[in-house]
Amino acid sequence: LARCCHREESEQPDSMEEVADALTAVYEEAVGEEYPRVRPEGASDTADALNNRAVSFMDLGLYDRAEAKFDEALKLAPYHAESTYNRGIMLWRSGRMADEALLAQVVEAAKNSPGDWRAQYLLGLVHSERGDAESAIAALRQARESGGETAEVLRALGIAEAVGER
Repeated sequence: LARCCHREESEQPDSMEEVADALTAVYEEAVGEEYPRVRPEGASDTADALNNRAVSFMDLGLYDRAEAKFDEALKLAPYHAESTYNRGIMLWRSGRMADEALLAQVVEAAKNSPGDWRAQYLLGLVHSERGDAESAIAALRQARESGGETAEVLRALGIAEAVGER
């Protein structure tokens, strides 16, 4: 377990399978018999799971690892709206992606997610962050009308409308 918390990434386990193997070996050494349980099958990665891991890496400031996980997610689901948005925003904020490229990728993800209010919501957030209140309002209204009558959509729409009135 100390290896899991080691400061040097190279000293940390590469996977949960490696951790499970180490814990099984500790059990067998301490008890003097084979570990009695069958190892469960690991869940396969999904675009959602990979996106969530990538966001966690971003929160930790591990942007290279985050980008790699976003890329894995997009390999599994090329138009995964959340991964497209999160990866694009990360690269855009760091100056590694131009406005037009970010917008084009998120628009494409939204086109490939018909009826998914979340894709329109994310498109609205991109427009808001770029300072395009009119386009943000249109996308956020579409998100709301497509079933996204959530607090976060309504809050983003209220902010965009307030900015648009100025």
